[in-house]
Amino acid sequence: MAWRLAVSLLLISLTTVASSRDAGPQRVEVADARMSGLIIKKVAPVYPPMARKARVQGTVILRVQISKSGNVENIQLVSGHTMLAPAAIEAVKQWEYKPYLLNGEPVDVETRVTVNFTLAGNPPADGVVGDMPGGVPHGEEGGIVSNVPAEPGRPGVVRVSQGVMAGLLVSR
Repeated sequence: MAWRLAVSLLLISLTTVASSRDAGPQRVEVADARMSGLIIKKVAPVYPPMARKARVQGTVILRVQISKSGNVENIQLVSGHTMLAPAAIEAVKQWEYKPYLLNGEPVDVETRVTVNFTLAGNPPADGVVGDMPGGVPHGEEGGIVSNVPAEPGRPGVVRVSQGVMAGLLVSR
């Protein structure tokens, strides 16, 4: 009688373990570069007027959870200026993605989103390169700004911080 109970408990345990494996991952982490290709609706952040007036610029990095249907469900601030972060979060809340498929099935995703804020006439801060999601606001210049005038036949030089350069070094 005791062995039947032990066998029954063993079978129940094995069934539970097998069914939890078959369910697949609850959420997968996907590189931001991969997820950026799945964006179907990208809302540009509104540059906060106080940040613009104070000439604050920089990068806001967010940790974003995306549902199986492609909706942004949760956002956490990883880093960024306190004057810029709320605008980045408000914009990214409105983004929509194509569902991410794993083995042909949509799954929940966790990824990073980087939002760059740059002002016209100011080169980006050291290590900040890129444009704002969805484009640069009308009337603002964006992208990579050279701090050295271009010479005929030669593009301008772009300032790169030591931190960025360290990431570009390849060792053998």
